[in-house]
Amino acid sequence: MPATKPAGGEDPVVKTISTNPAIKKWFTDRLLILVTAIFLLVILFIGLSPLGKSSLQKFLKPKEVAKPEFSGLAKITESAKENADKQKSYQAYKVLFEMQRQQYYEDGQSRHRQDVEKTAADTKTAFANEFKDYDFVVPCLDDGCQVLTYVPSIKDIAPDVQSEQGIADNLRRASIASLRVFSYYSQDTPPAVLYASYDQLFHNLVSFYQIGKSEKIKADIEKVLLLMKTSNQAQFEFFNKLGFYKY
Repeated sequence: MPATKPAGGEDPVVKTISTNPAIKKWFTDRLLILVTAIFLLVILFIGLSPLGKSSLQKFLKPKEVAKPEFSGLAKITESAKENADKQKSYQAYKVLFEMQRQQYYEDGQSRHRQDVEKTAADTKTAFANEFKDYDFVVPCLDDGCQVLTYVPSIKDIAPDVQSEQGIADNLRRASIASLRVFSYYSQDTPPAVLYASYDQLFHNLVSFYQIGKSEKIKADIEKVLLLMKTSNQAQFEFFNKLGFYKY
């Protein structure tokens, strides 16, 4: 027959648990396991859910901009938009795209990525014969888009760029973008476009090196220079003789 709680007294089950060290330890251990399991499930859920993707890109945390309309870059971008709406030309839309993309690199806000993607889509619709995919690449820098795998030639550079200390957020974002852009290229991408992208990556890495004098970054710079030379030796040697690649 189950134990009954005497009037005004302590429940016999509670008393037994509280006074028996072995039983008390058993309940305590099970409670700890349960709490730990719940905690791990919550962490797993957050890590797999869209809201938790920021843990994968916390080095690219978006910049909080209270009043972006007052920034200099925002004003220039707005002027580029007005010009594109007025001119209705391929070049005007391309300039607008580049200014919007720069704004996205600056703060990493998903709404700015959406602006860039819309401009790219509008340009493709309006100028189908002139449109080139490689001229309208928007590397993902926020948690609302898909991050593509780094191409083999530069994938080893990415961890150094992500972990280097003392780097401004906008420079890090731009540098990550200059690494990710290669994942959007195809075999049909012109060599000149590839070379220009390597050149941009080179200058971003030089900015890193000038800040921290990291030997890892220096090795990365030399790797990029070799890629530039391989992709277009004549162009590389021409600019190298002019001292463009000294750092």
